[in-house]
Amino acid sequence: MPVSRGALLRYHDIRTRSLGRDESFGIGMTEVYNPEKHPDATVQPGGRLRNGRIARKQQADRELVEMDPYDDQLRVVHERWNSIMQKVCVLHTLTIHECA
Repeated sequence: MPVSRGALLRYHDIRTRSLGRDESFGIGMTEVYNPEKHPDATVQPGGRLRNGRIARKQQADRELVEMDPYDDQLRVVHERWNSIMQKVCVLHTLTIHECA
């Protein structure tokens, strides 16, 4: 689990393979499905559907996109990762003082 790996980063002698600190702390959220925002849950024309057929038009992947249980007009995708920590860029400056 990414959160568990992120929690282990507080110990100096534990190494992670590829997950950085800015991607380790977050929460999985349910979002309203948007084909542009969720390309992993969208089958493009010519792509293969889960049943083996070829998609004729862009459509949602039925295994990943579900109807919202509270609003039957919304389609949602679950477990979308939202990072809690923001990526931070630190700029180090060098100050030069003249010696008198």
